Amino acid sequence: MRIVSGTYQGLHLYFQKNKHLRPTQDKVKQAVINRIRSQIHGADVLDLYSGVGSYGLEMISNNSSSITFLDTHTSFIDKNLEMICLSSLKQNLPLNFRPSPLSSDQMPKNTEDLSDLKISDLFVKTQFKLAQKKRNFSLKINKTLITRHSSTAHQFIKQTSSQYDIIFMDPPWTNLHYFDDSLKAITEFTILKPNGIIIVEHPKSVDLLSTGLSGHVYDYGNTKIGIFEHETRRLSR
Repeated sequence: MRIVSGTYQGLHLYFQKNKHLRPTQDKVKQAVINRIRSQIHGADVLDLYSGVGSYGLEMISNNSSSITFLDTHTSFIDKNLEMICLSSLKQNLPLNFRPSPLSSDQMPKNTEDLSDLKISDLFVKTQFKLAQKKRNFSLKINKTLITRHSSTAHQFIKQTSSQYDIIFMDPPWTNLHYFDDSLKAITEFTILKPNGIIIVEHPKSVDLLSTGLSGHVYDYGNTKIGIFEHETRRLSR
């Protein structure tokens, strides 16, 4: 499994197979990116039930303005964000932790000099080692502001004051009620911007069009991808 587009195309992602984790196939990701490519640059994006962070990492790679990762288990997301940070250093791309988990006396003497990759690698790994102990943390990679939250989807949706241009949603397929519950919460708490879209990866057994959502559903083997529109976008046509 890898990043399939943009600045970090080809970067292999960290994951471990288990009954709860079902990473998105590369060919499905590529198809989704191709369908929404014109809407990615500069977008504010939410990746619900992030898992390994597949969709959100594609957004970083394609210069979204911001990306928020959300899951109750964030170890895979954190590891993959760390790998993107290390790749950014090799490409001399801007990197900034917000705020730094390190205190001032722990900071390297010259953090802006990235010519010494060994020291820079150690700095990033130390940052993530400390950040992983936090429920939430933020950093900026290149032009994208990244926030990672450890929370349930409903709790986050209920409490956030942010709105998003693109919302990705891929709940565990062992808990099918998450699909309906999360979509209702997104609507109830109005976290989707006008002209925004929701992208849902789901099994064939789930019929999201029956919920009254406006959009299209595409088949990719045993996987379906639903791309749904905000009501105001549909009415403005």
